[in-house]
Amino acid sequence: MKDKTEIQDHADRLMKIALQKCGNIHEAGDLTQDTLLAALAYEKRSGKIENISAWLSIVLNRKYNDMLRRKYNKPAVTIGEGFDIPCDFSAEEDMESSEEAENVRREVAYLSHMYREIIVRRYFYSQSDIQIAAELNIPVGTVKSRLNYGRKQIKKGLDDMENYASNSYAPQKMYLRCSGRFGMNMEPMSLCTDDDILTQNLLVLAYEKPLTVSELSRKIGIPTAYVEPIVDKLTAGELMKMTGDGRVYTDFIIYERDDFTKYQADAEKFCRDTWEIYGEPMKSALEKLRSREYYSERLERFFIINLADRMYAYAIDSASDEQYFPDRPNDGRWLALGEKIPFEKELKYSHSGCRSCYIDEFIGGKNLWMYNYETSLYKDNKHEGLGYSGFTSFMETEQDMLKMFYLIKKNIDFADVDLDTRIVKAIPKLAEHGFLANENGRIEVSVPVLTSAQWTDMCSIKDEFINGVKDKMAEEFKKYFSTHRKTVPKHLKSVQECYLVYPYSPQVMNFVYEAIGRGIHKEDLGYNCPETAVVFD
Repeated sequence: MKDKTEIQDHADRLMKIALQKCGNIHEAGDLTQDTLLAALAYEKRSGKIENISAWLSIVLNRKYNDMLRRKYNKPAVTIGEGFDIPCDFSAEEDMESSEEAENVRREVAYLSHMYREIIVRRYFYSQSDIQIAAELNIPVGTVKSRLNYGRKQIKKGLDDMENYASNSYAPQKMYLRCSGRFGMNMEPMSLCTDDDILTQNLLVLAYEKPLTVSELSRKIGIPTAYVEPIVDKLTAGELMKMTGDGRVYTDFIIYERDDFTKYQADAEKFCRDTWEIYGEPMKSALEKLRSREYYSERLERFFIINLADRMYAYAIDSASDEQYFPDRPNDGRWLALGEKIPFEKELKYSHSGCRSCYIDEFIGGKNLWMYNYETSLYKDNKHEGLGYSGFTSFMETEQDMLKMFYLIKKNIDFADVDLDTRIVKAIPKLAEHGFLANENGRIEVSVPVLTSAQWTDMCSIKDEFINGVKDKMAEEFKKYFSTHRKTVPKHLKSVQECYLVYPYSPQVMNFVYEAIGRGIHKEDLGYNCPETAVVFD
């Protein structure tokens, strides 16, 4: 038992706190005396108080709250056993040192806005049910109903003390991918960028089953007030959908890394077994390209990927239900998917699809195009070190690259036009990445630059190849898909068939690597070769 003098040593500190609360020396004296007497009685009855300073502060707070309730005859609402929230704002402030109070405030933070607002108004700002109803323009009965539900949720949270999901301390990376037409504000990519870890993990958590916003908040360990705007943004942007009972779920398919490796051996065997169908036609198409005066080794790299890409697209469209792109907000028409894998290039058969950049008119030139693939054949990050940043950086970068290529080919001085200085400063990096070269002190474009007539001619070679193999390849794909399909959560109804077979199917680069393995195309060209082609007259 502590010495009486040791407990009384805290009297001055308690008196200062009591004066701040009461504003009256007589009431402060009574409050301090009651607190010290409670400590002496407790020690006499129970023995030992480990942290006397904290213990006295908590007792003083509680006795002050009791005094307020007696003084103003205010009721208390029981949340959990042994813990009351007085209907007084200052009382909430007075309990900052109480661990139980912190737990209650945490549970209030996890309530959804509908219930959180009522609880805060009633128990933190001392508003009556009638006043709350009037200010929120809802019936008094609704106020009482929401108060009741909110209290139950707080008590449940205190009882359960639910642990955070692993996403709260070990967040996952989920890369959003999209096919179709972006919205005017770059939706859906602008809704979940590659560096937006919070949004990525909310989408991952709401994938397997619909969850309330409060459940999402608990799992990720962030108060609901901060999660709600993100969920509202995602539902408005149609990456999430809301159920009839107020839950939300992620409304697109998410692939695991294993999805792209699970049937890799099967995909490789498929490419070997169907070589007789597409191999000779592919070889013939490459020979025709090599006979053209505009041929280059770099163009062949782009062309063989383009051949495999178009063959794959036609075959998979024919072998599965026709793909369609629903209308989206801001004039978008797109389908999204997520990939929970590290950066694409870690996968041998990674492939981004063809990305195009277009400028309708620039310094006398019309219809300027640049086409880009991202595959595992190219080892660098094309945009790294070019001085651009932010979500739209790759679009800005490629627009400026296309302008620069045009100026170089047309022998127009950069100083004579309004060209972004970032791309000019990036010339050494563009050379390092294989887009430019220094030829006898003069900057030259290294990637293939074709006229529109040459591009049309190359496309005719590609079309002849596609028309010759697509039907037979579609039949082979159908057989393969009958035994290779991904399952998705039962509530997810929007996923089109092509996305169910996509991760397990032979990929575009499977066909390219099969051709490389058979000596049709070289894998190592001895220099950086972006899978890029530029077209203008």
